[in-house]
Amino acid sequence: MPANDAARYEFGRNWSEFAKTIGERDVRSAEAQLRTMLLRDDLSGLSFLDIGCGSGLHALARAAAEPTGTACPKPGASKGKV
Repeated sequence: MPANDAARYEFGRNWSEFAKTIGERDVRSAEAQLRTMLLRDDLSGLSFLDIGCGSGLHALARAAAEPTGTACPKPGASKGKV
């Protein structure tokens, strides 16, 4: 493995480790943050696109509230409608 590749990590493995630390309280908090940010009491009927610019916790919270489907074609790429 070239030296510059050794400094990189696989997104999938990184997410798996992070996901082990997420609890129900974290998910509820992220959903509340979404409602506050969007000035809505209810997120029903809304679609969200997670384009991979963060931890994915808000997408997870949205999916937990009203799952409609997700797609992740390969490790390192995160696409989905939740």
